[in-house]
Amino acid sequence: MANEERTKRIRILIVCVLVCILIYVGLESNFFYRTERQINFKLNGKVQEDNGYYTGDLDWGIFEGEGVYTYYAGKTLSGHWKNGFLEGFGHGTYKSLGKYSGEFHHSLRNGQGTFTWNNGDLYIGEWKKDAISGAGKITWANGDKYTGEFKKNQIHGKGKLKLASDKTYTGQYLSNEIQGEGKYTYTSVGKYTGNFLDSKRSGQGTFIWKNGDMYVGKWKDDAITGNGKVSFKNGDVLKGTFKAGKLIKGAYHTVTSKAIYTLTLDSGKVVSVKIKYSNGTMYSGEYAKNAFNGEGTIIYKNGDKYSGYLKNGIKQGEGYYKWKDGSKYEGQWKNDKMNGKGVYYYSSKIKAYKLDGKFKDNKPNGNCDYYKSRNESYTTKWKNGKCIKLVE
Repeated sequence: MANEERTKRIRILIVCVLVCILIYVGLESNFFYRTERQINFKLNGKVQEDNGYYTGDLDWGIFEGEGVYTYYAGKTLSGHWKNGFLEGFGHGTYKSLGKYSGEFHHSLRNGQGTFTWNNGDLYIGEWKKDAISGAGKITWANGDKYTGEFKKNQIHGKGKLKLASDKTYTGQYLSNEIQGEGKYTYTSVGKYTGNFLDSKRSGQGTFIWKNGDMYVGKWKDDAITGNGKVSFKNGDVLKGTFKAGKLIKGAYHTVTSKAIYTLTLDSGKVVSVKIKYSNGTMYSGEYAKNAFNGEGTIIYKNGDKYSGYLKNGIKQGEGYYKWKDGSKYEGQWKNDKMNGKGVYYYSSKIKAYKLDGKFKDNKPNGNCDYYKSRNESYTTKWKNGKCIKLVE
């Protein structure tokens, strides 16, 4: 009796162990879950789950073969299923978004595929883990096109953008923004080659207009800002510091049939100029209120030279004038003529040294000290350029 009781207990223990093993294997292999889904499918013609339902081929509760999974949120996946996942070529519809046709891996868009948005936009290219990643091409409904690299549903890397307006960009992108080195062509205007920041021309860059004009220098927020140089097709040159496309400080050089001009600007205004006229006369000096105002130097075509103050282009105030023959005047001017107190130095060809006194309309007028030599002088009185009296 004892042996029979022992044998009975051993058999019960073995049965319990086997049952436990079967339960463990069933749990590990999803046997019970698969069985439940298989029964569900037999009764309802579909496998019902929390987020949606599946219709199609099954291998004892596992999606295997052709089938469709419909999510309650509005997404639908259809194609060939393997071990419970959509694998290989398939289709996806996304409510309020669009449709996908292409490769899947583990039910995620992965590999080559095409997505058509409901608004007409179209993407053809590579996918990775359900996101646009890799090389591809997107065509927007408005006609704009981009061909190049993508990363996690964003334009990222090298690519080419062609807008319906005929503008074209080729270069670097960072998270949907034009960033880094690139080339932007404006069909009706010109082309830019250089740096970009947040889709705006920023940093060092070159712009060549269609008419041949060219700018080389700094940019900021899509505008010429910073140090740079504009070379015009006709030979004119702007060089200096720019702000929002305007020369703030620097120089403008231009050549016309009448003269060669070099204008110096500060705070956006011309402050001095250098001019060489076609007849040989040259001017260099201050410029204000659209005229020669301030200190300046004029070298005339005959060799005469004036250095001093000017007002509206005429000699006014203190100034120095030297004639070609060597004679010179230093003193006051008014209305472009010697007027006021001054000193006139005679040419070496004249047997006299200088005349120190008052002048009127380019002539000595009034009391003057006449120097026959450096050491010999007389006090004289003049009228309209003639000495009328020797003052004792």
